[in-house]
Amino acid sequence: MSHQHEYLAIRSLRVEDAAALALLLSSQPPNYARFFYAFNFEEDAISKLLAERQRDFYAGVFWQGELAGFFM
Repeated sequence: MSHQHEYLAIRSLRVEDAAALALLLSSQPPNYARFFYAFNFEEDAISKLLAERQRDFYAGVFWQGELAGFFM
């Protein structure tokens, strides 16, 4: 599933997006993410999560090709 515009794209996250998601999450101020326990922020853990998902849905919001946000 994806939606794309000239600058904006929303699509399912893939294993190859793990590094971008790890960077996005780890770059947040500690107070911002202090209550977010959904998964480990390390790239290897995110890669495994995306590779092994079955019924879960993880999507990214990309602005000009860069991951700007995500939802699940």
